[in-house]
Amino acid sequence: MTRWRWAVGLAVLCAALGVVSARPAPEAVPVSSPSDNSGSLPTRQLLKRLLIDEKDVLPMPAVKELEIYPASFPPGLDCAVAVTLEDVLKLAVLANVDVELARVTVERARINVRRTTARFLPNLALGSVYTLHDGTIQATQGNIQNVNRDSLFVGLGSVWVVPLGEAIYALPEARQQLQAARFGQTRVLNDTLLRVAEAYFAVLRARRQVARFDETIDFLTSEQESPLRGESKGLLPLIKAFVKAGTALPSDQARVEADVVRRMGERVRALEDVRTASAELARLLHLDASIFLYPVEDYRKPLEIPGDALSREPIEKLLTQALRSRPEIGENNALIEAALLRYRAAQARPLLPNVIANVSYGGFGGGPEIVGRTRTGGNIFGNSGVIKDFGPRTDIDLGLQWRLDGLGLGNLYQVRDRRLQLQEVQLRNLLIQDAVIAQVVSAVEQIRRSRERIELITAGLFDEQGRPVGTVYRSLRLNFVRIKGGQGLPLEVLDSTRRLTDVLGVYADALSDYDRARMRLLVALGLPTAELIYLGKMSPKPSDLQVPLGKTQPNR
Repeated sequence: MTRWRWAVGLAVLCAALGVVSARPAPEAVPVSSPSDNSGSLPTRQLLKRLLIDEKDVLPMPAVKELEIYPASFPPGLDCAVAVTLEDVLKLAVLANVDVELARVTVERARINVRRTTARFLPNLALGSVYTLHDGTIQATQGNIQNVNRDSLFVGLGSVWVVPLGEAIYALPEARQQLQAARFGQTRVLNDTLLRVAEAYFAVLRARRQVARFDETIDFLTSEQESPLRGESKGLLPLIKAFVKAGTALPSDQARVEADVVRRMGERVRALEDVRTASAELARLLHLDASIFLYPVEDYRKPLEIPGDALSREPIEKLLTQALRSRPEIGENNALIEAALLRYRAAQARPLLPNVIANVSYGGFGGGPEIVGRTRTGGNIFGNSGVIKDFGPRTDIDLGLQWRLDGLGLGNLYQVRDRRLQLQEVQLRNLLIQDAVIAQVVSAVEQIRRSRERIELITAGLFDEQGRPVGTVYRSLRLNFVRIKGGQGLPLEVLDSTRRLTDVLGVYADALSDYDRARMRLLVALGLPTAELIYLGKMSPKPSDLQVPLGKTQPNR
């Protein structure tokens, strides 16, 4: 039943966001890309349970293809939901638990404002009071009498106690708490979007590593001739032919086979990273981790995320933008205002009185009644338990009360405590500002350096048209041509394939670092949540990054 609820929830969310829309795979380049194989899925029941159309699910490739779905892929992971970065960001807004908790916090703060307003309204009570006394009682003159009497009151009453200090400061404080909660909601939402984006980048990074090993394994084991290898097969088939012809040693073949085993093992580890990263992404989206979320964006190049142009702006301008726009600063400023109001209320508490008003109205009667007089003029009472002379009654009590807690020492220490609380949130504001500045500077530096790494490595892999004729690929091709012509040793190619693996690994890391750094800069600058969800498609130009101080609008 739980799995069915997960499936229905996923299907509804995916349908609303267009998460499972079919997307074409990238065009083929030297780095491996997703397969276009349209083979059927082995488990139709799983598709029905997930309520996902077959055309929206990535098919399993043939066994011989070295792709993201090899034949040895663990059972139970035979389908995937195709997503993009924008998809998972939209889904995070709807499904993430932290986001929902932040919304509940705002609602509680809003209710607290209304409850604070209602605190200073009078309390109403409706009911009756019956009093019975039988025995001795002291009269007003001081003498003791033996009295048997009873009375009944039926009506309503009102008790109104208003501490003037709280009446002045409590409601503004509650409103500041609400403002802080709204800024906090924006902070949680932006932090959640960043965590979801980084989880998505982790899946994409692992996918790039899989492609890296696929490329190396293809150079080592392919039976097909390729212009990248000088119209030669992979190194292992080539060296097997040399060993058979007696021009290479069996030990050379064993070295290549050992390298193939190593790359295959590394590829299996990369597949594990893809799946575990996808499970973490599903956890952040409050989805069933068994559902494989598969990025379909072109992993061979950086994602379309703004931030590069922003990183070229003067750092002073970016810091000004961040310090004016970050919700953390707006949240803490509201908490400072709330702490200041509590401090002032503590100062005014012993000086301002409590206003007390008690009002009651109803019917009142009692007994026993007087039935006669004695010879000496005393009263003769009738039987008790009989309510007589029942009629209307109104009572009003008004008062002012000043109060000193602990002979005034309690008030003194409360003022000191409130002052320290104010200093605490003011110091926290400095910590937040330092963190914001460090985040902006770090994100800008990461963007610049990762961009330089990408440009440097790209120049070593591709030409200006994106063809794989850079130094790394040219070295491989020339070595293949040399050994085919009998001018070199086959193991020279093995060293070139290792360099290819290393360079592609560095390239994959640089792409992922560049994606993550740009997303971090968007969050660090305090851009509105909508700008983060739509990846800056509505973002202002760098020259327009100006937000009035203290005017940051939180989520409503």
